[in-house]
Amino acid sequence: ITGEVSGVCVLDLDVKKLPKEKVDIVKQSFLKEFRTPLVVATGGGGYHAYFKHEPGARNAVGLPHDVYPMDLRVEGGFVVAPPSKHPDTGVFYAWHGADDFDVNMIGAMKDMLPPLPDSIRNMLAFQRRGKLPEDWHAIVNSTREGSRNYNAAAILGKMLGAFPPQEWTEFVLPIVRAWNQQFVSPPMKDHELES
Repeated sequence: ITGEVSGVCVLDLDVKKLPKEKVDIVKQSFLKEFRTPLVVATGGGGYHAYFKHEPGARNAVGLPHDVYPMDLRVEGGFVVAPPSKHPDTGVFYAWHGADDFDVNMIGAMKDMLPPLPDSIRNMLAFQRRGKLPEDWHAIVNSTREGSRNYNAAAILGKMLGAFPPQEWTEFVLPIVRAWNQQFVSPPMKDHELES
């Protein structure tokens, strides 16, 4: 579990959104740019990079980053931990560079984790001010592969900010699912919208 309760937040690099020839280069670059002592090699081929909890930050799906297709897991979020097995690939999650690490040690290590990098913190602050995105009409009426995650995150963020949490499941999610089926080509899977 991420957020205040655990004292951690996690950047989730999702390489399945990348062309195969770019995966290794992006993964290496990600590890260099987002340095932290706790990194998980995910069962989907990406990474989970652990950082100190960022007060006030929310989960963000499809962060608008030019290089890395990633999500942020913070308050109310979670990530799968080693030695879990990925349901689609059958690959086990593993601690990157530490074969004998125990997930229960995260609590003891959280004070050693670095804060979120400034580039991510600035992106989150920019989004909280409501400056992203500019062209709502284009996002709502036509979303194609390559912008689906960003646009879904923008719409969900706008709606979650407008509705109280107790109405998210009953009102917000069905509206976003309907938008996804009507205007997204190809439509995203429900689990992508809900994560």
